[in-house]
Amino acid sequence: MKPKLLCLVDSPTVFTGFAQVSRNVLKHLKENFDITIMGISCLDLLATADYADYKIFPANTAHPQDLYGLDFIPRLIERFDFDYVWMNNDIAVIHEWLKRIVEACQNCNKPLPKISGYVPVDGPVFITQKFDEFLNYGTLTVYTEWGINELKKCYLQEGKADRWQQIKDKLYVAGHSVDTNVFYPVDKVVARSHFKQSAYNEETGETIVQDSIDANHFVIGWINRNQPRKRLTDCLLALAPFLKAHDDVRLLIRSSRRDVNGDYMPLAHHLGIIDKLILVAPDAVGGLGITIEELNLIYNSLDVYVSTSLTEGWGLGEHEAAACKKALILPDNTVRPGLYKDAAYFMECDREFGDPTFVQTLGKLFKRESLVEAVTYFYENRDQTTIYGQKAYDRIQSWKSWREIAMIIHRSLLHM
Repeated sequence: MKPKLLCLVDSPTVFTGFAQVSRNVLKHLKENFDITIMGISCLDLLATADYADYKIFPANTAHPQDLYGLDFIPRLIERFDFDYVWMNNDIAVIHEWLKRIVEACQNCNKPLPKISGYVPVDGPVFITQKFDEFLNYGTLTVYTEWGINELKKCYLQEGKADRWQQIKDKLYVAGHSVDTNVFYPVDKVVARSHFKQSAYNEETGETIVQDSIDANHFVIGWINRNQPRKRLTDCLLALAPFLKAHDDVRLLIRSSRRDVNGDYMPLAHHLGIIDKLILVAPDAVGGLGITIEELNLIYNSLDVYVSTSLTEGWGLGEHEAAACKKALILPDNTVRPGLYKDAAYFMECDREFGDPTFVQTLGKLFKRESLVEAVTYFYENRDQTTIYGQKAYDRIQSWKSWREIAMIIHRSLLHM
């Protein structure tokens, strides 16, 4: 009989970044564990036969407002006897999950399962408290060696050198991967013809479906969550003059208008660039609204992929775009210069921001003029989109597979 594993993750039935990770890791962990999932954003209608090997419970089962399942965890602990718990989210979230598990086990008089978390370190860490408390009970797998080093710096800055020596062996490193059967190059013209774009009706404020993307347009892609750390509005502000100056340039946005940041279209209206935007499933929530196959076609419809986020622990979007041989324009902040050395066009960053919420790290904002310089370079030198796309594609070939990553996580679970 396989040991029982509780997974607190974005549901593998949806298409957020965290869900991409859980879906690809769990399909290998299930070889060794009997898996129960508490899934964030889980929709029953998507729980198809592909996930028949798991027991999946929506995180908000206790009540609709309980996004992260904090009030549902005690029910799971009471009902089932788990040998292991694996969590995949930001440190602040898994820290709260840990507290609920410890409390629930005490209330039920049950032994604490072996616990491991898989977390990004998105930038320089400014407090170790949540990491430190988590490591009292379990292990952590961090995406990169860069992240481990940033965590170490914070421990030393806080005068915790002895504590670092105690916990460093509980830290593992495993990044992300891309399934090349899912994300792969497709002819750009063919990809553009496969799906309809949406546009914004200025009179009604609604989105309407238009024709497929023009084969002759130069398309910049921004594909990410509409949340504060990703800085979509700064991207719009930076690119507005360039978009208005070039009739054949479009900005493709795959991001919900109904997300943490709220609707970005009034700003686009104010900037006069409504007709320069290509919107893909803008009224969807979170990672919903498109299939994984459609996402591959979206990447392949681009000339260049742009990220403007303040911090990044890995960056699945740029990784997936690289698998499609797309030129990357990235901020030179956090982990990226190490991951994509000589394989991306890097924007300079200047202003520093602190994120006191889930991420608890310092980030840097790209210079607007640097983004304009980057898109101008590729617009005027179209052959460089192919050259940089190949560089990005070549760069990711040596990175670990999802199976290798799952095996590292397996070892982290057995560590305790």
